[in-house]
Amino acid sequence: MTATVLYNCQLYVDGFDYTGHSNSVEVSVETDDQDLTVFGTNGWKAKASGLKDCSAKADVFWESAATDNVDAVDVELFNKLGAVNFPVTMTPSSVETDTAYIFRGASFAHSLLGDVGDLSMTSLELKSSDTQGLIRGQLAKTKGNISSAAAFGTGCNLGLVSATKFLYATLHVFAAGTTLTVVVESDDNSGFTTPTTRATIGPITTRTGTYLTRVAGPIATDTWWRFRATTCTGTFSVGGAIAIQ
Repeated sequence: MTATVLYNCQLYVDGFDYTGHSNSVEVSVETDDQDLTVFGTNGWKAKASGLKDCSAKADVFWESAATDNVDAVDVELFNKLGAVNFPVTMTPSSVETDTAYIFRGASFAHSLLGDVGDLSMTSLELKSSDTQGLIRGQLAKTKGNISSAAAFGTGCNLGLVSATKFLYATLHVFAAGTTLTVVVESDDNSGFTTPTTRATIGPITTRTGTYLTRVAGPIATDTWWRFRATTCTGTFSVGGAIAIQ
């Protein structure tokens, strides 16, 4: 067993990066247990698996701003209250190709401030907003700048998309230049010598997040996956993940 010490978790929510604002991140997954106990069971209950659900939360240091500022936690949380179907990407590290968890999120509540003498805190609370639930993939691009039409991040060896699986991706734009269009490519080798475009995101002109409309299998020959900018004017700060499930 290899233990993991959490010191650089990444938390991307729509077009905002909470990584440098938070010191605690948690993802929860659960399945309802349904009672199907009948008479004659010798005193033991019987259970069946019900609906699944996922949620996430983070303890965040509170800060505010008089105007809509991309680095102001309070503004971001306030504007997100009641919003649904925005992309969420959470990872235990900033290393590309490490495990990433993605889902479409919803924000229905958050708490803020605290006791006298304490640091001002807020609680980011997110719930899954659709039936696709929590998807496990890899971090394809840790937060960073891109400024040219080229592949970015690291190729991920995710395997084939079988007839019963789908291709998923999240792309977060934390700061926008002029125009950005991104494709998700696949290939049968890590060098991407013969890449095939499987999905397109954009054009993007503002700070935002995209949860890719999932692509159905089968994709029978390719096991490697990456992001590539087909157009990029100006400098964009981006991050994202790719998954097959």
